[in-house]
Formats: sequence, structure tokens, C-alpha cells
Amino acid sequence: MKTAGDQELPFVTGLDFVSDGRVVAVDNYNRKCIVLNASLVRLGAGYQFQNIPLDVTCFNGDKLAVTHGFVFYQTVVFTVKALNLMI
Repeated sequence: MKTAGDQELPFVTGLDFVSDGRVVAVDNYNRKCIVLNASLVRLGAGYQFQNIPLDVTCFNGDKLAVTHGFVFYQTVVFTVKALNLMI
């Protein structure tokens, strides 16, 4: 579902579950990492990337790794807590 601030209809190419029940997803078309609660309600506006995100994974409880790019794959690592501060 397209929300305020989205340029395109969302195209989720990766998602994972945080240990506390939240869901983290990457929206390929809008270049965002979004967080949803256990009821799948979007929390905040999300984190905007310069590049196109491809996938996300949660590890070590609260860390996120996001891959993005077309030819060269890069990985961005940050914590769920840091993402919450950006929302």
C-alpha cells in the first residue's frame, strides 16, 4: 500500500523478523527500509537509502544488514535501535 512520502507503489524485495516481533522490510521501488509492528502496521516513515535496497536480514538480536546495488553489492549494517531513532 502506497503511503505518504512514497513515490511508487511499494515493492518489497526482502524482509526479516526482529526478535521482539517487529518486521523489517526493504522497499525496492521507494529505496526504503521500513519497520512494521506485529500487527503489520508501519512504524514511522522508514529509512531512505541513496541506492536501491535488495534484501535485509536481522542478526545478533538487533543488528540489520541491508544489501543494495545493481552491479556491485554493498552491505549496510546498523541496529534496530538506530533505525528507530531515524523513524
